[in-house]
Amino acid sequence: MRLSRSLESHEHDRIQAAPHPHSFCESRCAPKRQSRIVAGHGRSLARSALPAKTNPMKTKPLIPLLDYLRIHAVIRSVLDSVDAHTAHACMFFSIAGAAILREFYKKDAVQLAGAAFFLVNKQQRNVISFATLTEGQVQSSDTSFHAWIQCDEYVIDFMAPMFPEACTSAGHPFIAPRRMFQKKWADMAPSHEHLDQEGDFHLVPNPELTVNLRQSFLKKPAGADLVNVCLHWYRKPPKSILPELRMQNDLGEVTRIKLNNSAVSGTW
Repeated sequence: MRLSRSLESHEHDRIQAAPHPHSFCESRCAPKRQSRIVAGHGRSLARSALPAKTNPMKTKPLIPLLDYLRIHAVIRSVLDSVDAHTAHACMFFSIAGAAILREFYKKDAVQLAGAAFFLVNKQQRNVISFATLTEGQVQSSDTSFHAWIQCDEYVIDFMAPMFPEACTSAGHPFIAPRRMFQKKWADMAPSHEHLDQEGDFHLVPNPELTVNLRQSFLKKPAGADLVNVCLHWYRKPPKSILPELRMQNDLGEVTRIKLNNSAVSGTW
């Protein structure tokens, strides 16, 4: 069964119309050929996987947990389908996530890149850092950065449930918990040296780097095409979502994408 609409024919779904393009954290995230959706397959799913147990949040999240998990699942599944380095695809998570928030939630979501620090274990003082420290100064570059979304005074990181894989891939001696990240910008720690409680974070946006990464993303048509796949597949709860999609590239090769629902152990 072919879908009634294609990505190419719906300009309002296309990432080129959005002001937040960028490249992937790892170049392997970009497939060599452009792709398009050709069919959905299987019965629709009404719900994504919910965590068995969650920790209470200090502040109300911008979007419900179920919505957050579904957005994460769609983006992750699309990346996995092209053998991307998903654990380091912060740029794709942020641009696709921002596009979904704008399209389905009518939010003014902006993607940013720069230095980032997250305290993931209070007792062991384990911190995930995406930055370099030079003489005590925090710096970020195209080889040392993280990307996130700023929306309605909130910071949202749709890649946060991938922190365990990111730790493993980077060779860290610890594994971060798998949790959701939605926090108010005002709750951010004043510096990377003031991370006291689990979930404390410090971000240092780099406007110049953000612009450069966005421009780099625009030069990769396949990247924008995959974002359009995410937009086409996603459905806002409580609407059902197809558990599987088929994607065809310009050579007629078909890839089956299965929705990989991930549970989280709580919230940061």
